[in-house]
Amino acid sequence: MWALHMKDKIYAAWKEAKRANKWDPDRECNLDPKGNVIVEPSSVEVETLIKSTVADEEQRERDEANKAEEEKLKSMKTNNGIIDTTKEMTADNLTKMADKFLMTKALKSVSE
Repeated sequence: MWALHMKDKIYAAWKEAKRANKWDPDRECNLDPKGNVIVEPSSVEVETLIKSTVADEEQRERDEANKAEEEKLKSMKTNNGIIDTTKEMTADNLTKMADKFLMTKALKSVSE
């Protein structure tokens, strides 16, 4: 159903480009108002639109997963278990976290 709607949108854009005489002689095709290539609707197949949509959705999911993983790694690098973000940020808790950080840093420098 969605692919048929997309095909209708392609047809409407192509029809508008033909009406407005938006022919690009260099690329030998019609252009939409934004300058994008408009294909002739008869050359578009519903199966191709479906495959394209599935591929786009899979890529979007991979990108979101990669972004989430990067955020997780970034928070691990900055947090690294030294600062407990689940605790309330009171003066006592911040002092304890700072002491823990300084002790960890001292241990790292001694071990190197």
